[in-house]
Amino acid sequence: MAHRCARGDRLGHHRGPGCHRDHLLRHPENSQTRSILPRTTGDRGMSMTISFCIPTYDKGPYLDAALASIVKQAKGEHSRRIEICISDNASTDDTGDIVRKWQGGSPIPIRYHRNDRNRGFSYNLFQAISMARHDYCWILGSDDAIGEDGVSRIFEEVATGHDLYLCNRLLCDRDLVPSHPDRYLEEIDEARSFHLGDRKELEEYFRVARTLDAFFCFISSLIVRREIFEGVVLDDFLLANVFPHVYTILRRIAGHPSFRMKYIPEPLVRWRGDNSSFEGEGTVVRTYRNFHDLALIADRLYPPVSRLHRRFKAVLRRNLTLFMQLRAQLSLRTEQERNYRRETILLLAYPPPTRFFLLHLFPPPGMVRVGHRFYRKIKELHGQERRHPSGEALMAPKGGESGR
Repeated sequence: MAHRCARGDRLGHHRGPGCHRDHLLRHPENSQTRSILPRTTGDRGMSMTISFCIPTYDKGPYLDAALASIVKQAKGEHSRRIEICISDNASTDDTGDIVRKWQGGSPIPIRYHRNDRNRGFSYNLFQAISMARHDYCWILGSDDAIGEDGVSRIFEEVATGHDLYLCNRLLCDRDLVPSHPDRYLEEIDEARSFHLGDRKELEEYFRVARTLDAFFCFISSLIVRREIFEGVVLDDFLLANVFPHVYTILRRIAGHPSFRMKYIPEPLVRWRGDNSSFEGEGTVVRTYRNFHDLALIADRLYPPVSRLHRRFKAVLRRNLTLFMQLRAQLSLRTEQERNYRRETILLLAYPPPTRFFLLHLFPPPGMVRVGHRFYRKIKELHGQERRHPSGEALMAPKGGESGR
């Protein structure tokens, strides 16, 4: 399945500088960077509490479902240990009305901030986090939902005091009808703690990483100690990258030898599928964007000769399948798209023979389109042959047809 993280509120294509909330951001002299979440001192006086941090943009109906999934679990003691923080990237739909509806009837505090304009995903994400007052931030995409008993389970977990919890997700359709759980790691089917501040253990974690979400790409799987995000500077790199949170977390890991993460294989969150909002970029860029930006993060954090760098990029290469690249070729038309594809291939550090094939011998767009039309025609004829004269489909052979 193609990895899709890029959505309007989650990994959106809109970007913009700065923030107008001066008490949250510092503006260094002669610099375009923005420092968000100033470092705090002392204990905030809250213990084992969770802020649900929701960046959103034009996801009104989905946000309604996301809020419902939290509020319905906020019962008894939980209602006193939860808050919801929503940062709205100047939505053009009924997002504000939906939030006000929930503010009027929710047993837990719901704090809402609306940007004066769409300032991009990076800014909006960290704006939502900056609103948090509790110990942990459960970052939630506004089109996803917390699974049943997810709140109770995570309260049990945060009592162990890890810096980061990575929970699995339940893959669903557009209406949140469940399909099957995802799997982020190889060889690990039980909850496990990782001392990621130890280089050897981080190398081992990269070795067992199965998908891009093992690198913390999917924001709704992340429950993070709030201090991890304090002092973050939104420079040009973070503003341009679709994974600013990944860079922030991995950089914190590199600088904190005691950093601990716990992997929770049970799906505590529901992922809404078939809901891409990357309208501003074509199919080619959508295909390569996640891999391109993650590769840039690896280059910035790890020396090219290091095992961390090699293992990180090996996961990227495994997930960028030939099928995905062939599908992208169907839409490859402009010189800009060809250059973007080439840059991504080079960033992923393929072995020389593979790199040569992908850059010089890979089927050109015209050939792929002809092959695709031929494939569709054969599939159509095959379907016609398997239909009864009455028009009813015949029973599939034992085992069903392959998932084409």
